[in-house]
Amino acid sequence: MEDFINLKAQGATFGALSNEELKMLQASSSVLASRAEKDKNGNITGFNMTEGEFQKQLEILQELYSDKVARMTGEGIKQSKAGSGI
Repeated sequence: MEDFINLKAQGATFGALSNEELKMLQASSSVLASRAEKDKNGNITGFNMTEGEFQKQLEILQELYSDKVARMTGEGIKQSKAGSGI
């Protein structure tokens, strides 16, 4: 995801999402949004799901973004193995 944001900041354009891509992104991000735990100021402090479920949702989002970037640029995004930060 960070790579995608960096590419966009450098001026990359990726075109419109297909309906299928949009539905998949919405489904995965909706799961995270619906499970977000927030403090009194609205800041996300955690997620009401197991670490495995959280990781799976992140992987779905990363795969969707990586596939989109690869199709639009002819390259893939290098995946970071630094950890999930959970």
